[in-house]
Amino acid sequence: VANPHTPCGDGRLRLGGSSVGWASLVPDAEVSVDVVAAGERVQFTGFGYHDKNWSDAPFAAAVRAWYWGRGRVGPYSVVWFDFLPVGEEEVVSGYVAVGREVVVSGCEEGVVSVRPTRNGTVAAYPPVLGAVPDGFRVVYRMGMEVDVTLGAMVAGDGEHYLRWTGTMSAEVEGKVYEGVGVFEQFVM
Repeated sequence: VANPHTPCGDGRLRLGGSSVGWASLVPDAEVSVDVVAAGERVQFTGFGYHDKNWSDAPFAAAVRAWYWGRGRVGPYSVVWFDFLPVGEEEVVSGYVAVGREVVVSGCEEGVVSVRPTRNGTVAAYPPVLGAVPDGFRVVYRMGMEVDVTLGAMVAGDGEHYLRWTGTMSAEVEGKVYEGVGVFEQFVM
């Protein structure tokens, strides 16, 4: 559904000046599953995503914290990344597409703002160990405001790394769209 992208939309793979790299190879796709499990055939369709991140240094030495999220909300495919490298300033990446038309793809300051929420209000930033949000407030400079409500935790240790499914509500030019996604937090 959406074209691949790199953090800044220009082919650079590193996040800021850090040793951490990231590429979103499939930011949004229509997927289908057809498997046989325990003798029973299971089929379903849904939304898909694939990315890759890496570091040429020990992860804990490179990453202080990050938030990442992706999903589909109305006609929009959205991906964001908010990263605090050890000893450096905040680095962000924002991506919005409608089908294969890229609306936003950049990493310049202010392209996207990602902040955790707790009980409907913005929570402490930068994140600290043990501070678990129940949502995120994501604001794209192009005029999209996204409120994320976290659902089930589907991966992680509940402390350093957490991954959730959840829902999104986005407002763009006065219209409200609903959607779903996957979201994560690392705090080292």
